[in-house]
Amino acid sequence: MTESEVTVMFRWPRLPVIVLSSQGLAAAMDRKQLIDLLRDTPPSESMQDVKVIDSEGWEFWFGTDKRILAPGLGAKKWTKKRLIEMHNAHLVPGRDLYTLGSISNHKLERIIGELAGLLTKHNAEEAAERRSTS
Repeated sequence: MTESEVTVMFRWPRLPVIVLSSQGLAAAMDRKQLIDLLRDTPPSESMQDVKVIDSEGWEFWFGTDKRILAPGLGAKKWTKKRLIEMHNAHLVPGRDLYTLGSISNHKLERIIGELAGLLTKHNAEEAAERRSTS
């Protein structure tokens, strides 16, 4: 899928992003990675089934049927606590929880960047494990 195969309403999400879908959590550090993640997302009837959270915490929805990426209705912004809880709830056994001493001392953009980095690292490790066992 290329950028021309995804219709973006209003604006692109600010990178890095976290993608939440029926396949779990993933992260994209650039547009190409985001497009690849969206391409691999299974079809869904609802635009709310695939959520993309940008580096500022704004939620976007991706409609798999029409390939439309748009800001969520009501301009929903995720909190630091909710993002951390979502990440920790979707962890594969054996992975470390994301913890901070004091959430209030850290900017939302930093937390999203760190979560995206962890997800990218975990996804790469899982891919390497699958290759070594096949």
